[in-house]
Amino acid sequence: MKNAIVLKGVRHTGKTTSVGLAYEELKAQYRDWVVVEELDGPAKRDFAVIGEIKGKRIGICSQGDDGEFVREFIKLFIEKKCGVILCVTRTRGQTRDAVIMTLGPDYQVTWVTKEAAKNEGERDKENHQTSADLFAKLQRAIADQ
Repeated sequence: MKNAIVLKGVRHTGKTTSVGLAYEELKAQYRDWVVVEELDGPAKRDFAVIGEIKGKRIGICSQGDDGEFVREFIKLFIEKKCGVILCVTRTRGQTRDAVIMTLGPDYQVTWVTKEAAKNEGERDKENHQTSADLFAKLQRAIADQ
């Protein structure tokens, strides 16, 4: 079964940061990670990448604020045969709808909710906790391929 891990949350909760941290952990833990294609996100901090680990293709996108970008990146990941997708969406609305409609029944979707930090001092800690959760889910999804 193909897997999609979707981090959802409201604006400015650290979704992009959390996905970026999970991606850095993936590169550090999987020495055989090979980048197949790097794509530009719509904003400076956003990124999208397609890579492989032992022939298993993975797509990761940190952009989740624009439904059209989310839809296009997911379509590309599917076209490029990514069996594991990690992406970001808002809690509701066009980006969430884009994920649901574009992935369809071929992907088992795991939703992860990113809550806003209670205060500015907790944000970094919560981003690292969320990234650790995402990385653990990525590991399981990769193993299931």
